[in-house]
Amino acid sequence: MLIKTIKEIIMFAQIPELEIYFYNSQTQECESYQYNGCDGNSNNFASREDCEGYCGVGGCPNGGTPERNEFGQLMVCSSTNTCPSTHECTSVTSGSSVVNRCCPTRAYICSLPPQQGSSCSSSAAARYYFNIVTKECTQFTYNGCSGNLNNFATMEQCNNFCLSAACTPGDVAYVNPNTNLPYECNAALSNSCPSNFLCTYDPLSTNSVCCGATNMDVCPEGEKAYVNAADMSVRECLINVDGSCPSNYLCRFHAIKNRYYCCASISGELCPSGKSLYRDSSSKSPIRCTISSTSAQCPNGYSCQSDVPGAFQGYCCSASHLCPNKAEFYIEENTQMPRSCTVGAFITCPNGYSCQSTQTEFTTGYCCKGDVISISGTVTLKFFN
Repeated sequence: MLIKTIKEIIMFAQIPELEIYFYNSQTQECESYQYNGCDGNSNNFASREDCEGYCGVGGCPNGGTPERNEFGQLMVCSSTNTCPSTHECTSVTSGSSVVNRCCPTRAYICSLPPQQGSSCSSSAAARYYFNIVTKECTQFTYNGCSGNLNNFATMEQCNNFCLSAACTPGDVAYVNPNTNLPYECNAALSNSCPSNFLCTYDPLSTNSVCCGATNMDVCPEGEKAYVNAADMSVRECLINVDGSCPSNYLCRFHAIKNRYYCCASISGELCPSGKSLYRDSSSKSPIRCTISSTSAQCPNGYSCQSDVPGAFQGYCCSASHLCPNKAEFYIEENTQMPRSCTVGAFITCPNGYSCQSTQTEFTTGYCCKGDVISISGTVTLKFFN
């Protein structure tokens, strides 16, 4: 694939200009410019997403490009190879595969100073940026090209995006309908936020806000939609296309709207109670799969499952329950998988857990919550609340 620099972009006929995107090989980013509509070359894309997808860059949910290391290579992040504080580890699509990249956080984007950009059209435009000093969205003049991501078309988009900077990707701050600003909560109070929202401190605004999401009338009961913070739209997806939804979201079909949307469990549980989620050994991401598919998508001992009736997609979950009575099992921090153990061995599980198996004839089991107590020759599992 031959990519040209900005100096090689050719613009001719003087007709109404369009803001489109090209790949700049010097900055290794997709950037905007004003296109006159005729001639030019193939380094010409209608949207930033099209440019980033074709050129194998970007893909970050908040915009921008993934972080590179000191050698100019895109970083691959994990639980052991963490991102700088300005970025977060995010699954992005790179060509035909999905990889973990360090993407700019909302807090980092909203702390950038305003940039007017370069003049590339006949008139400048009023835009909005988050002012880190006043903690408010402020109007500024944008010249039309370049600049940075702290640049929003409306005051509402700026508020939606930056005042929910403390929320995880896909979640937004609960907005007070009377002020159209995030509702301020108190983490010390148990009912400070609406159902499915969690009181979270936001260092950017120095306030605590309610973070979360609803089903937005597109996701099944018990699930929440992936909400794009700036315009409050729900992320749509393509079924069985890798990277179409973030790793903890599944592509769900809405029959009335006849569209697919990214939805996730509100509780955070991706498998039925007592079942173990299988994660990729390198990325630690859950393995998504297609329900009732004839192809082998999950490793031995796992099958494609979902709690949602009639769902097309699910996750690779253990075929059987790991612990007696569906008890909670211990998850290893480095692998994010259940800790296996030998039944009867001396100290193989952390405090509060004991080695148990659902099959009495098996010597290999898992660290299950509770203690084993021998009473009158029988073995009883004592659970802790």
